[in-house]
Amino acid sequence: MLLSPGCNVIAVGGGKGGVGKSVFSANFALALMMELKTQVLLIDADARSCGDQNVILGVRPNKTIAELAAFQGSLTPASIPQMVTQLPSGLSYIGAVRGPDETLKVNPEAFMKPLEFLSRHFKYIIIDVGTDYGPLQTTLIQESTALMILTVPEVLVVNQTLRMIQELLVATMPQEMFQLVINKVGPGALSPQAISQTLRMPALGLIPQDDATTAMSLSKSTPFVIGARQAPITAA
Repeated sequence: MLLSPGCNVIAVGGGKGGVGKSVFSANFALALMMELKTQVLLIDADARSCGDQNVILGVRPNKTIAELAAFQGSLTPASIPQMVTQLPSGLSYIGAVRGPDETLKVNPEAFMKPLEFLSRHFKYIIIDVGTDYGPLQTTLIQESTALMILTVPEVLVVNQTLRMIQELLVATMPQEMFQLVINKVGPGALSPQAISQTLRMPALGLIPQDDATTAMSLSKSTPFVIGARQAPITAA
């Protein structure tokens, strides 16, 4: 592992689009920051990102992953404000792209140098790796302490998630790093027990379905752990 052993790197992915992993990543990063009162860096490394995290967080990033990979400045604590975007909440952020007109393309090796430096200055780094795992996403998962796998209680999504897990195992990812999170849990859907049995792993967390709170947070570009602190989805 190239990154600092003092940093916990948590990748967040899913077997299928639409499971809510980007919204989860942003809210989870903020929840960690607020609960543990520590510095957290969120990175959008979704290969299909159109700037989703920018919208979720209501921010335009100072630097994207590609710009950091090409960063020629000296890597010192004084350069951190140039490398990451500091949100009013205290969360630090690196974007995948600035908007839908850009595509995330970067040499993984070039990005690992600034990431290794940043890992010495953040206790937690949360990385949204999306659902398509190219060289960059695979490298980031390999460097992670854990991979949170988001799924939802729908048969087709669970099947896609099972295939993703099998592909990661074939790629020699250790199963003990996988952590299952079931999103959009509600009545009338597959039970968490059935999903755990199919995927052969216990659920680390269950997030209730709350379309109203989620939609409101997206419309206001304010993650619900900040904008709806009393909601059950925030507690989860």
